[in-house]
Amino acid sequence: MKAIVRLGFAALLVLLSAPLSRAVDPPRDHDITLDDYFTIGVITDAVLSPDGQFVAYVESRWEPPTETRNADLWLVNVQTKDVRRLTFETGGDGSPAWSPDSKFIYFTASRKREPADAPYNGKTQVWRVGLEGGEPSPVTRLPDGVGGFQLSHDGRSLYYTQSKKNTDDLWKSLKEKYDKLDYGHGVESFTQIWKLDMVNWRSEKVVDEKRVITSWSVTRDERRIAMVTT
Repeated sequence: MKAIVRLGFAALLVLLSAPLSRAVDPPRDHDITLDDYFTIGVITDAVLSPDGQFVAYVESRWEPPTETRNADLWLVNVQTKDVRRLTFETGGDGSPAWSPDSKFIYFTASRKREPADAPYNGKTQVWRVGLEGGEPSPVTRLPDGVGGFQLSHDGRSLYYTQSKKNTDDLWKSLKEKYDKLDYGHGVESFTQIWKLDMVNWRSEKVVDEKRVITSWSVTRDERRIAMVTT
């Protein structure tokens, strides 16, 4: 028994005394300047496909001619490491989510085109694009856009949120008439959750209470919705 303890202690000493390996720092060929900021790509929202073959992610880059950072949807093959850009418009693409068959990616984005009707009115909508890219298809076409969304487990339904203004004071009629103004009090925005059936394209309101929902998730069987609310 004592021999086993001594042997284990000796092995521990060898392990602790072994030099720690570290990644080799890339060589620096110049001092960092302000211009370097405009070459940095910021990656967010990386999501693995259900079949494990691809990762969809959002990358923000500084792009002309708007000279602002623009977030677009990108795709990388897990095996080959090949990278493909899927979207090219301004509008802050985000929140990618895979279809169950790993053939499509759903995401939020705002698009502006003429005529400026939904979904091209600059409001955030849910869009869908295939693995090969091309023109994304609008899934929602709501005049006021959507907040967040979640795809059902079977991919047949899309749940999304919208904001609804509520006015409860003596000036209710005037505030509803002039709703483009910002008021210090008396007007609150509550959250609604809707369900869009993507087979018959009918929408159904499933949550419409006086709640401000900060986080939510639909259960796998779609019988319940967990919410963090005020």
